[in-house]
Amino acid sequence: MNDPSQRSADADEFAGRTMLVTGGGGFLGRTVLEGLAETFPGRIISIHRRPLAAAGARLPAPHLEVRADLHDHERWCDHLHEVDYVFWMAALRDHGSSVAQAERENVEPLRAALSVLRNRPQFKRLVFTSTISAVDQPDHPSRPRPVTDDSPPYPRTPYGYSKLMSEQLLAASGVPHTILRLPFLYGPGFRSGSFLDFYRTIVHTPLLSALRFTGNLSLLYTSDVAGLLLEIIATHNVDAAGTSPYVLSDGSTYEVDDLVSLVAEVHGLRRPGRRVPASVGQLASAFALALRRVTRPQPVARSRAGLLATYWSHAAFTRDYFVVDSSRFHAALPHCTYTPVDAGIPRSFAPCALAIRPSL
Repeated sequence: MNDPSQRSADADEFAGRTMLVTGGGGFLGRTVLEGLAETFPGRIISIHRRPLAAAGARLPAPHLEVRADLHDHERWCDHLHEVDYVFWMAALRDHGSSVAQAERENVEPLRAALSVLRNRPQFKRLVFTSTISAVDQPDHPSRPRPVTDDSPPYPRTPYGYSKLMSEQLLAASGVPHTILRLPFLYGPGFRSGSFLDFYRTIVHTPLLSALRFTGNLSLLYTSDVAGLLLEIIATHNVDAAGTSPYVLSDGSTYEVDDLVSLVAEVHGLRRPGRRVPASVGQLASAFALALRRVTRPQPVARSRAGLLATYWSHAAFTRDYFVVDSSRFHAALPHCTYTPVDAGIPRSFAPCALAIRPSL
């Protein structure tokens, strides 16, 4: 049933189908739309506020671009009456926002969509991009645990809370859906202030490049997501798709120090062979984390210093806070494919792929 010939036959089921995509102008969305335009044989309706041309891509006919804010329901909700699938990527990913603002931006538009889709018995599936921030770690764990599908949720940010609320809304809706809790994403066109920008700052700062970083991460390459989506919505995977939420990664765990070295190589830089012991970085991160326990973290300026402060105090780079066990997803959908990190990192940092430039 899952052999290559069957999967090729299943691709024909998408001919004549329509998929609505939200968030197509974002870091993940731009790459996904480009991939779907090449591989999805049906029609795509993209709902986005900014022109896709500004993101470096446009959808050719017969696809449709709808310029609309998701709060302006009258401009886009009618399209839900004609679609077979929805891929929901739109989100305000601002860890400095209030809970009310995160709920307004990330939950209310989804609520409006579900009010339409629950009255369409022929609708096939909504795939929702959630985040491991909806699960996160308990307060101050002595040893961070890998995030699994069974981990109890401890969202620590308004963004994480809003994603968990959206998951709960979907679970109660009766609409066929799949929830994907994504890890750190990497790929071309990353935004300023992301963890990829943090890595680039490290390799261009000799003092930081000389540090040995500890900790491990799970990753997912943005260009792999369009293929994952088509596997999820295929008819032969309907049972597996319905057993979400799934935490998702490419199935590997990466040492942060190795990732930093890969980024340095892409930039033609060489890190010192004899580096400062990891304990120095751990002390700095432990101090930053201790401050977070006694002070209310505030948004920091979008600057080099602010970028370093944000990520150093996030613990992701000295402890295993963002390691996920995605084995259940890989077992349920074994034919999904993933880009090796030693190929994905160079593509992410190639000069022609960068949406931002270093200002160091």
